[in-house]
Amino acid sequence: MVSIKTSLLLIVVFCLTWFVQDTIGASCEFKKSSNGTVSGSCGECVGYDIECFYCDSTKKCEKRTSVIVNKDQCSGKWYTYSQCTIPGVVLIVIAPLAAVLLLVFLCCCVYCICCRDCCRERSQRKWAKEDSKRENRKNERDAKHAARDEERKLKHDQIRAKYGLFKDDSNKYQKFDTDP
Repeated sequence: MVSIKTSLLLIVVFCLTWFVQDTIGASCEFKKSSNGTVSGSCGECVGYDIECFYCDSTKKCEKRTSVIVNKDQCSGKWYTYSQCTIPGVVLIVIAPLAAVLLLVFLCCCVYCICCRDCCRERSQRKWAKEDSKRENRKNERDAKHAARDEERKLKHDQIRAKYGLFKDDSNKYQKFDTDP
């Protein structure tokens, strides 16, 4: 099984070879001064080419043969990629990590934008369906209740008719004549 370090290294190598194809061929040597001494800074070295690296322990500017600088080329910190603040070893770890985090962020955005809207619409349709079922059940209950009320009134009217107890609202209350 391939380890995580190896897979990350392969990803970095692929990315670097993809983006750096046009810069191959530049020289990574410091220019000699008039008295014959070679001196230069990290900024001058990494400014030549993306394949150049500056070794902090030997103060030399050399060309990389692979993504990671060999111990034979530089035993200490080395800087590359047009900057002299972050060592190359740290960049090899940070670049894939940043790419993975960016990928996760983009996947989360796609999920939030696309999938959650679909889920929301689906649940709204489900809720609407449940609401209509609930409304239908309520209407059925109301209809049964109204039918039972009518049936009960009919039975009461039959009983009143049987015993002669019809409601006569007009003669319900009468005043007694109290005139002498």
